[in-house]
Amino acid sequence: MWIVLIATMVVSLFVSAGHTFPAASTLIVLVAFTKVWLIGNYFMELNRAPKVLQCAFGAYVVVTCATLVLAFYRW
Repeated sequence: MWIVLIATMVVSLFVSAGHTFPAASTLIVLVAFTKVWLIGNYFMELNRAPKVLQCAFGAYVVVTCATLVLAFYRW
């Protein structure tokens, strides 16, 4: 799991340093919320929690990420 987190950090680092394409901010937010989901599920062990808590956390991640991405394109 550490390898995946390091890979997502490297992706966000390269994208944020270059800003070579218009959707860079969207990609950075998606990578950040992927890291949030990975840390919540595996390092905070929500994957062993009751299904209701897993679904609530997943919904929180998706709704918050979608809100931020839509906010980027609305302004």
